Amino acid sequence: MTSLIQRDTLTLPNAVIVYDSRTLSTPSSELFQADYWGDRAVEHHEGRGAVWFLTHGESEWVLKTYRRGGQVARWLADQYLFFSYASTRMIREFDLLHRMVNAGLPVPRPVAACVTRLNGCLYRGHLISTRLSGTQSLSVKLSQGSLTSAVWKRVGETIARFHSEGVFHHDLNASNILIGDADVYVIDFDKCRFLARGHGYRWQAANVARLKRSLERVAEPGTMTGDDWQTFCQGYHHTLEGS
Repeated sequence: MTSLIQRDTLTLPNAVIVYDSRTLSTPSSELFQADYWGDRAVEHHEGRGAVWFLTHGESEWVLKTYRRGGQVARWLADQYLFFSYASTRMIREFDLLHRMVNAGLPVPRPVAACVTRLNGCLYRGHLISTRLSGTQSLSVKLSQGSLTSAVWKRVGETIARFHSEGVFHHDLNASNILIGDADVYVIDFDKCRFLARGHGYRWQAANVARLKRSLERVAEPGTMTGDDWQTFCQGYHHTLEGS
């Protein structure tokens, strides 16, 4: 059984780090800089941005830098307006992952988040989480060929577990679902939040519809059929209604 997360805080002159003291004993701002890791950091591109895969002893971690999209990224690519540390995107994601791990949901374990103040009104930040080794994204899987009914059923069941707990994923797409040998995981919870729990809420149907549009965009011809989607829906509804 995965141990629960012990959340601690380190306050520095111009930064705050929240971290899981059961995973990381000595946090520092250098940990969030890819150059610090040297050849133990490997850049990985998928979806909308890049992350760094880190090797820390026998552990494998993922380092994410928060970056903007859209037109404003031309001027403030990785900077955001500061109101409070608790409201920053990286601490909110750390705390959301913290809550989901402790609830037993299949997500990466958060290691640490760092918020750096740039001046009186701006900040930038990073998040380190555990790497889910041995997995591939659903988008990569669909680029390689069709999936079994068992996999589609597990994907549906997994999404329903999050929805039954009230977890709204702001960007539920095929790149943010990871498939392992026996398990399915969901990643990238930036700007996500908890909403109403249970069955029959409109946000749940909208979230599933968003995922379907993503699957239709990335699936190679013949790798996803109507029967596959029906199997997903059966797994989803059976799990959601039974929660």
